[in-house]
Amino acid sequence: KEKTTKNNKKKSSHNKKIKDKAKEISYSEISRNARKKEKEQGKYQAPEHLNDVERAIFLLKKGNDVQKRSIFENLPRIFKENEKEEQQCGKIISYFKDTLWKDKTMIQKIAGESLIPAVEYIPKREMKALFDLNKYMIELNIEEIKEIWCELLYHSMTILPMDILKNELMEYIFQLGALSEGETSREYCAKLMGPLTQRLKGAAIEDTFLEKAMQMCQDTHYKVRAQMARNINELTKKIGITKAKERILPELYQLVQDETKDVKEAAVTTMIQLYDQFDKSYREQEVIPRLIALIKNPPYDMYRYLITNIGEIYYKLAKDIVTNDATILKTFYKDTINHNDASIRHCCAYNFPAILKAIGAKKYASTLHSTFKALCEDSDAHVRLSMASGFHCVAHTLSKYKLTVMIKDLFIKLMKDKERCIRHAVMENVAIILKALHYSSPAADMLFAQLQPALMDYEVSTKHEWRNLQTFYLQLEKGAHYFTKEQIHTQLIPMVKRQLFEGPVPLKQTCAHVIVVLARKLACYAQQQYLFRSIANDLGRGKSFWHRMTYLDVCIELMNVFSRKFFKEHCLETAMNLSYDVVPNVRMKFCTLIPKLKTILSPSKDVQSIARLKERSSFLTLDKDVDVLAAAKLAVDQIHELELELARDNKYSNLARDDSADKTREAQELEWLEKEKEAEKNKRRIEIIGKPSTNASGAPRDRKKRFDLSSKKSTKRYTTSSTTPTTTKKKRIRSTYR
Repeated sequence: KEKTTKNNKKKSSHNKKIKDKAKEISYSEISRNARKKEKEQGKYQAPEHLNDVERAIFLLKKGNDVQKRSIFENLPRIFKENEKEEQQCGKIISYFKDTLWKDKTMIQKIAGESLIPAVEYIPKREMKALFDLNKYMIELNIEEIKEIWCELLYHSMTILPMDILKNELMEYIFQLGALSEGETSREYCAKLMGPLTQRLKGAAIEDTFLEKAMQMCQDTHYKVRAQMARNINELTKKIGITKAKERILPELYQLVQDETKDVKEAAVTTMIQLYDQFDKSYREQEVIPRLIALIKNPPYDMYRYLITNIGEIYYKLAKDIVTNDATILKTFYKDTINHNDASIRHCCAYNFPAILKAIGAKKYASTLHSTFKALCEDSDAHVRLSMASGFHCVAHTLSKYKLTVMIKDLFIKLMKDKERCIRHAVMENVAIILKALHYSSPAADMLFAQLQPALMDYEVSTKHEWRNLQTFYLQLEKGAHYFTKEQIHTQLIPMVKRQLFEGPVPLKQTCAHVIVVLARKLACYAQQQYLFRSIANDLGRGKSFWHRMTYLDVCIELMNVFSRKFFKEHCLETAMNLSYDVVPNVRMKFCTLIPKLKTILSPSKDVQSIARLKERSSFLTLDKDVDVLAAAKLAVDQIHELELELARDNKYSNLARDDSADKTREAQELEWLEKEKEAEKNKRRIEIIGKPSTNASGAPRDRKKRFDLSSKKSTKRYTTSSTTPTTTKKKRIRSTYR
């Protein structure tokens, strides 16, 4: 209580001070301060009559830093929208050229970053001004600004006019690469030689800067040498292989033996990229020995690089190497499986599909199965994740020789892994894996019966992750025809149907598509009929408006997959009733369905339905809700276009194609129905023939005793069963007793 009273006293004293200060300030001072604020705000407000370019220039001149930053971020959009108005865009570039050198370092940096994505929209006549601005900003020699504006020059070189490129830019690049310049300038020179090589022809390169490029391969700074090693690929393509063997490739082989790790890695990467362009004899003499020597005795600093790229190296060398070299590559790869560093094992797992393709699926069982199993069961989650991501590639490669069954147990293990990300990685391509397993297995039904529990467990474990469920259902849709019809009917369809009621909206739309496709694969008319009637009752007539909207999604998918006759018999009435729905969203959704309904109704057979649809569409154009009204008008316009297309009677139109596809669907459904009727008749015949006749007590009748009049039981039964009132029959019965 004492604390609360003290706090109340403090608050009251604070409020008194505020009131006293307010009394001291006069009304004139308050109004004067308000006018000052209005004037300050007026400085930063652009006039409303200005267009985008004029407003941008106005705010760049008079705006504060926040407004300038906003203009810079929107420069790509401004240039793109005003691409044809070259004079307007030129004003922005000329403004930059005049004033940007005075601005703060932060503004100069942001301007360079924003111009990089906007370069492609700048008019060509302004490229000279942009190039001059680029040079000036680079010559400021502020490191962070120089780096950004060199990057801008690098991107603009692809669209610079050829006269500027040859007359000004090339000379400027050579100035940057002079020995008197610093290391960063020479590095930028080496980097700019890449796009310059792409723009010029081989003869022009030989005449202008090929010698300079080869000299820079021997530069004292390792970053320059590494960049030149990357440029050798493009230089070789431009001047040709024969000339490159004499003038360029010797420099590349020297860079492979460089003392710096980055230079060696760049040189080896270039050598691998150029491998396919060399003839076979040159590969065997020059390239393969160098690569095999590196892998046989890998330098300590190159070990991680080599294991990261071993898949690509082995795959390219596989067609040219002899048995001894292949053994060296296999040994190098297999030794990494037991490495203590998990990141090395991760690189090994990443390269496994490429190694399998290089060695061949025939040798998988003898050489790689133990390796594959060890990597799939690795203790590190990242290694298992890499194997799960590439599992479909391995399954597809092995399916050519029907060996995918060997990895079935590992597939089930990864699907039941404790880490979610691993299960998701497997499921992203599960359709390809199911296809490979189906092709490789002699008893596919038994195999898929084993896989089904794992798939169901995955669905239960990810029930709260709708994006992963969406991927899973779409993959199931692609691989559903590998399951039996009973499995689809009893397991897959109920699983997807549940999400139509419980899932979020994006998942419901996916499930609407998947459940219709799965129902088509049942190939059983009775089951399809029961399924969609139950969906119509539960969703189409449901209390929740979300359920009714989901039903309209099902209707859209149903019209695309099933025949028109099937839809009209089982879903049309329920869908039409939703045009009267109380909720505007449902009516608006129905409006999107109207053009599709128009295409499935036949003018000769569905006269009443067409009249009703026309009546409902006209009523919806008078709806009170604005959104429903707009959707209905759009639907009416689309119907008008459809009627014009129907009037043309073009047999090559999309509607004609839909008619032919619908006939095939309807014939297929009729065939299913006839088969079911025939099967039902055969079943009844078997029941009638195989069932023995029984008496009143349920015991089987003996037909011989029934007509034997000598026995008492038969005569009694015969007399009691007789009910004819005529006297002649009674006399006959008495005579038999006598």
